[in-house]
This record gives sequence, structure tokens and C-alpha cells, in this order.
Amino acid sequence: MATWEKRCVYLTHPKTVLALECYLNHRISRGLGTELSAERYRGLVPQSCLVLACKGHKFAMNAKRRINEAGELVDYLACDSLQSHITKLYKDAGIRGGSSDSGHRSFASNLIEQGHDIETVQQLLGQAALEHVRPYLAVSDKKPRQMFCDVL
Repeated sequence: MATWEKRCVYLTHPKTVLALECYLNHRISRGLGTELSAERYRGLVPQSCLVLACKGHKFAMNAKRRINEAGELVDYLACDSLQSHITKLYKDAGIRGGSSDSGHRSFASNLIEQGHDIETVQQLLGQAALEHVRPYLAVSDKKPRQMFCDVL
């Protein structure tokens, strides 16, 4: 079974910081993942996950199995309830067809379009192998069009 690897995510955009601040205030006001202790940051338990399910528990990981491109059976972990929640957030925001995968594809494609190397994109997506990044890379129509114009 594959293990879940932790990685840094840089949440520095002012809108993201504001959204996190609102979310943390929501958690604190409802006592989700908090303790009465002076050593805690705003009462939050450091070992608790940042994003919690509705009742204040961490999202559950489900063991799944699929067949990879080589035809081998692969065990992996997935968080179906969190994925459903992300899809609902996209829908509520008016984004049709939005999903965690579409967010990954947009993120990866935008990084490549900005000139970042594929190894950095691999690291930021948290993918163990480079071939796992390829499905997320969508070529923008703008780039081939611009390349064609540059040649002429």
C-alpha cells in the first residue's frame, strides 16, 4: 500500500490568507480541533489536520485498488469525501466540471506555461514519479498558436 507523503504548500496569496483566517475562526468558534491550553496556537491542536470534515474529524482515507498502465494491480489511498467536498466547492462557485483533478491540471499547466521545469511541477504536485505528472499537463491553445506565429 502506498504511503501518504506530507509536503509543504505555500499559502501566501492575500485572498488565501483571508480565507484561511475565516476558516480558522470558524473552527475555533465551534471548538473543532481545539484544546484549552496556553501552548497551543489560538487553542488549535498542532497534530490536527488543517481541513476537517463537517463534524470536526479528519477526512478518512479509503484503500482502493486499480490496474496501472503496465497492467499491474496497484493499491492506493483516496479520500472520497474530501474529493466530493472539493467538487461541491467548485459547483457552488459556479465552475462547471471542477474537481480536484481539474485543479491539479490547471495548476500544473499554468506552471509549465510560465516556464517552470517539469521536475518542480512534479514536486509541487507531490507526485513520486515523473510519469505521474504527464496526465496533468494540458497544452494551452495559446502556446502552439504563438509558436506557429513566431516561426512565420
